[in-house]
Amino acid sequence: RLQSEGGLGESGADEAGTGGDAPPSSACSGATSHGAVGAQPAAPTEEDVGSRAGVGSGNGGSGGSGGSGGGLQRLLAGLREALRLKTEGNQLYAAGEYDGAIECYSAAMAADTGGMVLPLLLGNRAQAQLRAGRPVRALQDVEAARRLDAGSAKLLLRRAACRMAMGQGEEAEADYRAALEVDSGCEAARRALAGLGIGEGQPGRASAGGAGEWAAGARRTPPPPAGGIQTHEKL
Repeated sequence: RLQSEGGLGESGADEAGTGGDAPPSSACSGATSHGAVGAQPAAPTEEDVGSRAGVGSGNGGSGGSGGSGGGLQRLLAGLREALRLKTEGNQLYAAGEYDGAIECYSAAMAADTGGMVLPLLLGNRAQAQLRAGRPVRALQDVEAARRLDAGSAKLLLRRAACRMAMGQGEEAEADYRAALEVDSGCEAARRALAGLGIGEGQPGRASAGGAGEWAAGARRTPPPPAGGIQTHEKL
């Protein structure tokens, strides 16, 4: 599936990127044409996500037999532009230009009128928002992506990272456990739980059978895992 390809750090991100002195408003080459310059975009609403996904499921060429070919061509052209902008965003992200990366991912969403890689773009933008210190916006993007791809362990990892950054330790622990249920070989989730001092088979501090200190209000937020909060860049 298209949305499972090309996560952050997988498309030559260490080969390019703009210099650190470039202003965010000019970091993404496609931001001007797609109306994303200088803006911090809101996550799509549930209606937006649903309507975009519907376009990608075959409604794009609904103008009769004469228009179907043209509609398909427009969808494919938009997809190509979205993938180009995604690659550029990944490069900016790798260079530490998180606002520029956000602009590129937002412009890619605008270009991808069929919503064919929308979950991937939302997930990537969430990661850049998290790195830019905006965990609430990051969480909004993750939730929007999960409405399209609810079974993704990668998105559960990203949501856990957002929740850790927001001080929601219990919820983050639940997401790490859910990621292991989806993918029992998810080493990132296993390492994160170990960093919290919780073994995979243990009930955990967030459960009714655990130590109960969070439920009692003594300490709701656990210390971050060793090495800092896991933001799971390479997803």
